[in-house]
Amino acid sequence: MAKREKAGGVWQCVVVRPGRLPDPVRYESRPADLLFGFVRPTVGGTVDLNPYPRQYGRPGLWVLVHDTGLLIGLPYNRWGLVGTFVVVGDQDLRGLTDDEVEGVLRDLRDVDGGYLDEACGIGNALREPFQKYGIPPAGWAPPAGAWFK
Repeated sequence: MAKREKAGGVWQCVVVRPGRLPDPVRYESRPADLLFGFVRPTVGGTVDLNPYPRQYGRPGLWVLVHDTGLLIGLPYNRWGLVGTFVVVGDQDLRGLTDDEVEGVLRDLRDVDGGYLDEACGIGNALREPFQKYGIPPAGWAPPAGAWFK
């Protein structure tokens, strides 16, 4: 079992961009301005914090997404999410352990799961339309410029 990060130790997360393979990101220490210097620029705007999908059995992990991504038409990613998202260790943005990174990378192979699965424990605005019309390919964006009006 990997140890939790230590003060001044390696800090890592997983960045998931639409249409690309998940990217483990590793720093020698926790970035000083983590939220505004790394997460917000990576996600592309203001951030919403969501519990990690429950069905994967990783309590305590969190997913950071663009909070208005559906309204501004960000491209589809996976798991019922749009735009780039970041997986971190808790609400305080703890870095992931090596074991957690490996587990998250395994979970992300379930591209049609995540928040599209009702077992995740969280509502998702795209679940019902995708059940009815199908899931678009990663990177697809709505031609009207927004997922919902």
